[in-house]
Amino acid sequence: MANREIHIKNHKLIKSYDLKSAIKDLVFLMVFSSFLAFLRPFGMDEISLAYSWLFWLVVCFCGFVIYSPVISYGDEILPRYLHKNINKYWLRVSISTFVATVVMAFVVPFIILMFFDTTSSYLASIPQHFITGLFIGGLITFILTVHNLYQDQKAVIGQQTAELANQQKNDNEQQSPLVKKFINQLPLSVKGDLVCLQMDDHYLNVYTEKGKHLLLMRFKDALTMLEDYPGLQTHRSWWVAEKAIIGTRKEGRKLILLLNNGVEVPVSNTYLPAVRALI
Repeated sequence: MANREIHIKNHKLIKSYDLKSAIKDLVFLMVFSSFLAFLRPFGMDEISLAYSWLFWLVVCFCGFVIYSPVISYGDEILPRYLHKNINKYWLRVSISTFVATVVMAFVVPFIILMFFDTTSSYLASIPQHFITGLFIGGLITFILTVHNLYQDQKAVIGQQTAELANQQKNDNEQQSPLVKKFINQLPLSVKGDLVCLQMDDHYLNVYTEKGKHLLLMRFKDALTMLEDYPGLQTHRSWWVAEKAIIGTRKEGRKLILLLNNGVEVPVSNTYLPAVRALI
């Protein structure tokens, strides 16, 4: 199991806006609108809290409608034009946020006209709205992006854990009763894929991917129980799992097997043909 590769599909950081995720983002926008309404920035302290909240709710909702698709499409389109050395997620989001802010700067004056009497020139107010939008829109985008990244990483870890659990379940189902009986004699802390066994008088040093355990059992009995386990005896006092072998070295005329846990196992002449056939 330790050497198996777990296939995880590439997980996009820009999440698809299904009903559940859209509701979560809209709730966040309502909370953020309430925060802005409470602060009453840009000289809005003279209007009621409810009116201020409604204004910021409309602004944030319009921003959501503009920023979300622009950032989503930007994440898909920009990789075609950015050099691979600079094709980074944060750069794509930054460029998309800038473009969305330009669009938002042309929309905000209309929202202001809906709520307030103003004599400001439409075109003259756009640069100021762009600067304000870049700050507020950038802040909201940053918060949502970090949240999405956290959720995506959490989903990937959950998927990995589930696949590992399924692999372990399948391995257990495929093991013979004798192999299961042998594995079950190991403490939970070291239960895992077998690496090798070493005879030590009437005891066995059992090495697994998780550690080592001294087991009261005859080497001969262990070999009988592990007949269906992919491995072979290499010496009168050593048994090795096939997938634990990562290399070999010579010590004079003697062949030494290198295992994935750092243990080196000798190969005697009696078992040399079988070992050479395997490696």
